Amino acid sequence: MKHVTILFLITILFSCSEKDKKASSMNTLGNLTYSIDTLIVDPGEEFINLSRGLYFSDVSEDKKSLFIFDRERISFQEIDLDQLKLLESYPFEVDGPNGIGNEDTFNFYQIEN
Repeated sequence: MKHVTILFLITILFSCSEKDKKASSMNTLGNLTYSIDTLIVDPGEEFINLSRGLYFSDVSEDKKSLFIFDRERISFQEIDLDQLKLLESYPFEVDGPNGIGNEDTFNFYQIEN
């Protein structure tokens, strides 16, 4: 019992001591900043489907157009980033000579020159 009392007193002594201020003031997220960019695009008579975000999208090499692939309607949409409006929709077919196949296996990549 005597050893338990000594152990208890040592525990209280260390828990009440002053903590190292350097360790407590080091905040790894203290300099974290973020920003959010929002664009308002005029879609005209079309609908821009962003239900899957911009996962199937890419920016043109000259950084003036954004191409979004709408997997539900199977079409590319071109958005002018200078005028912030939808320029054109390019529909595709699943089957046929110009078909792209099953939409679940389709993916696109910008080809670098």
